[in-house]
Amino acid sequence: MIKLSLYFLGLAMLVSPLLLAEAVAAASAVASPEQRYPANSAKLDRDKARDDLPRLASLSHINRLTTPPAPAAAVPPEAVAELTINQVDPIASPAIAAEPFTLALPPEQAEIPVTIGQSLPGNSETTGWYLSISPSVVYGYDLSVESDDPATVTLPAPLPGLPPVINTVPLDIDVDTDTSFGIGGAVGYRFDDARVEFEVDYNRNGVSSITVNDVEGTGVDGSLETLKFFINGYYDIPTGSRFRPYVGGGVGLAIFSANDVEAMVPVLGGVAGDDSSTGFAFQAKAGVSYDISETAIAFLGYRLYGLPGQSFEAFDTDLDADSVFVHSLQLGLRYEF
Repeated sequence: MIKLSLYFLGLAMLVSPLLLAEAVAAASAVASPEQRYPANSAKLDRDKARDDLPRLASLSHINRLTTPPAPAAAVPPEAVAELTINQVDPIASPAIAAEPFTLALPPEQAEIPVTIGQSLPGNSETTGWYLSISPSVVYGYDLSVESDDPATVTLPAPLPGLPPVINTVPLDIDVDTDTSFGIGGAVGYRFDDARVEFEVDYNRNGVSSITVNDVEGTGVDGSLETLKFFINGYYDIPTGSRFRPYVGGGVGLAIFSANDVEAMVPVLGGVAGDDSSTGFAFQAKAGVSYDISETAIAFLGYRLYGLPGQSFEAFDTDLDADSVFVHSLQLGLRYEF
């Protein structure tokens, strides 16, 4: 019994140091670094804060995205000024509003309504010089002339050996022309919607038939030419679009020429005319223009010009022409400076 007690006492003395060492190790593992190393606690706090920076930045970004913005301060009705913005075509003018809207202005700016528009110089109130060129289609026209006094006409001898037959007869000549082309140019100045210009125009129409005293000639040849100088005035009607109708007219001088006009007329023989006449001329115009750009304008128009009181000479006799009226269509381009 005594031996057994001594055996257990020895075993207890052997195991006790081992259990004590394990308890100390377990206590050391549970303790925090700050508890084990109080002197290094400040350094560990800085390292931990540095490691948490990305997480804190992410949380701040999410907070900005999810936090609703503060409501804007209401503007009292008496501090609102109507600022009307006209939404217009960048080419067409004058400006026409399309769904205007109102902006709220601060009280110090809310005094009077302000209207903002946009316009194109080609269709707005502008002034300045311009040049134009206008090819045209000149329709055929009739020229009627009569002699003031009976003309002396020499006819061939009816029989060989007989003298020629000399007659004095009044002359009534009708000349028809074909449709042809012309060309014109002008330099002018614009006063807002009105324009004034100097125009030079030329056209040449071939002769298609000649009738003398109701007898039609054969072998017809030659042409009638007109060189005209006009001072014109126009009014461009505002429409608020790229298209603008216009009306105009002018007065000036015309040089009317019969170039190598000839024909063979039974009974009278050969008829020839190569003469020119200078006299008063007038014209009227109407059409529509289109603003291609701020400076280039195309136009299509109708023109009627008249040549009153032209006179010629044939068979050594003065011939007076009735007033000539010529119709034409112009397709031109105007460039504004």
